[in-house]
Amino acid sequence: MDLNEIYKFIKLIKLDLSNKNTLFSSISKSILEFSEKKESIIYFIAGKDSKNINSTNDIEKNINLNGLSYIKIINNLDRKFFQKKNTFSFISTVSVLKLRKINNIYCISKKLFENYLVTFIQDELIRSNLNINIFRLGFIKETNKESFLKLFLGSNYKLISKFIFKNSIKNKVGLKIYYFPINWNFLSFIIPLVPVKLLNKFQ
Repeated sequence: MDLNEIYKFIKLIKLDLSNKNTLFSSISKSILEFSEKKESIIYFIAGKDSKNINSTNDIEKNINLNGLSYIKIINNLDRKFFQKKNTFSFISTVSVLKLRKINNIYCISKKLFENYLVTFIQDELIRSNLNINIFRLGFIKETNKESFLKLFLGSNYKLISKFIFKNSIKNKVGLKIYYFPINWNFLSFIIPLVPVKLLNKFQ
């Protein structure tokens, strides 16, 4: 099944993830109803990488948008959900490898949900069929005139979507962290060793 064929099976849920007062129990109920009919893949999408966080309210919205809201949704799921063969696919970022000044709040919120999946949900795997994917993405190329760094360590939306979809439908149980483009697999061992001052020089 390719991306064009899958569209007819998609259920889109629209909500304000940045608002702490959003009724997450209703969202969880909708997910449960959908998953009762068929095996489900739940995509936790990427929020905006905001570089202009100037207030406590901005920080709260960013953390809600990229991490805390997803935790609330999962916590409201009935335990029966984890007994079925379902998939969580979380769109994260390679920036979590080492925090930089330019996007530390964004990365902290992403890392928050990653840690949640690794710890809490991994315990559930002992008695469930849950498949968990964390996709750490590199740069997104929007044109062919990007910098050398983005051209070498980035990819376009179409290739990223195909990679996420292909690996989300694999018939497996457990937790897997993917890097894309694949060059980041090697860099994931190098970046944690690079001094923060040096990383902060790259925009």
